Amino acid sequence: MALARWKSGLVVLLSSCTIASVTIVATSERSFFTPEGDLIYVNIYSTHLEADSKFVYSFAQVNFLPEIQRVQGVGNVTILGDRGNAVRIRLDPARMRANNLTPQDIKNALLGCSMVDSPERRAMHFEQSKQYELTHVGRATRPEQYENIVLKAAPDGEVLKLKDVGKVELDSSFHDMFLDVDGFPAAMIVVKPTHGSNASKVIEAVKAQLKQIKPESIPPGIEYQVVPADRRDLIYAAVELPQGSTFEYVSAKCQEVAAIAKSVEGVSSVTSLAGYQIRTENRNSSAGSFLIQLQDRADRKQPSGQIIKELEEKCRTMNFSVEFFEPPAVPVFVAAGGFSVRVLGMKNSNTDVRPDSFLDELLNRKDLANLFKLLASKFPHHELVIKNDVAIKNGVSIASSLQNLTHIVGDDKQTEQKLSQFVADPSRLSLKNDRGVQVPFSTFMEFKTKQGTIDR
Repeated sequence: MALARWKSGLVVLLSSCTIASVTIVATSERSFFTPEGDLIYVNIYSTHLEADSKFVYSFAQVNFLPEIQRVQGVGNVTILGDRGNAVRIRLDPARMRANNLTPQDIKNALLGCSMVDSPERRAMHFEQSKQYELTHVGRATRPEQYENIVLKAAPDGEVLKLKDVGKVELDSSFHDMFLDVDGFPAAMIVVKPTHGSNASKVIEAVKAQLKQIKPESIPPGIEYQVVPADRRDLIYAAVELPQGSTFEYVSAKCQEVAAIAKSVEGVSSVTSLAGYQIRTENRNSSAGSFLIQLQDRADRKQPSGQIIKELEEKCRTMNFSVEFFEPPAVPVFVAAGGFSVRVLGMKNSNTDVRPDSFLDELLNRKDLANLFKLLASKFPHHELVIKNDVAIKNGVSIASSLQNLTHIVGDDKQTEQKLSQFVADPSRLSLKNDRGVQVPFSTFMEFKTKQGTIDR
């Protein structure tokens, strides 16, 4: 499925199949968000030059998140812009293969040497009994502790350590989203209500709870902002970049849009989320979203509709899709006001109408504007082809091979490079079969580079 919306109030869901029928439904049906809907956004950001996004995220997680969670009526609470600390291990495939190791071997070694459980208490039952507490360091917390984890030990005393087959560093757990407020690094806490709660009362309760945080516990430069109870003082924006765009390119373009929005009269602040699709609440490497906070209506001359028109005019020359829209009156149902149209496909249909051509017809109508869809018809991707019979003959577990591949490729800034190298030469990586023999991935697996339909 994919999604499209237009200003006069319609949302189009398109399938990759041949069109069989079109169904129009009202906005009372949820199309974008979860059933609870978005309730309130709390932005924590830092104007201090030495505080980066990792510091802001950690501070918000420790100091703000617990305060919000204890408010009555608050349900799900999450933080966008995840920059939590994590130990990242970059494995060297050549060294792994030379030492007859797989990512699963590394994982087992990590589990065996970094434990949370404490030994039990032991009492010595003599004439005067004493109780002794057994303790140990437990989970490793520093990169050098992980580097020195022993993977193998030879009878002569020679040992192979993790640092011999990879590099260990302390890094953010995710790199696929960047969030800022007016250019300052930020973390956004998204609060959703419990079923049946009064939204306006929960909003006021959250604000009151945040005021209880002692000023002396907040470092210099840390600010927080609680997007308004009146959603009419808020404008959403979404950008769609070419498929396959790098995260750095998406971030740069989001900064361009944010700068334009900030320059418009009547705009108070701009929250930018590079790598996030606000319509579906999903991470998307080719998308960006914005929450544009307007000044109070009493303090600004233009209504929100007029500000949207000015924003659209200023962004008209950009070479990518930029759309501005107002939040719905009832946020628990959709991300924007309007209707939805589902285009259903039937495999044996004789009609040759395709989703893209259907959308083109809608674009030609003068009474419709700002259509969008989430169906990418030419999305670059790699199709993984596994030869099951060859894998079985070589004693290879398909599940283990996919798990090993995930560990090797990872999800950091080097993922694209490592994946490209592996696609070009799958023999670079190997895994152990059920007899302990290393089998190259190229023996039973190949990749096909394609451009095709992907529902984002």
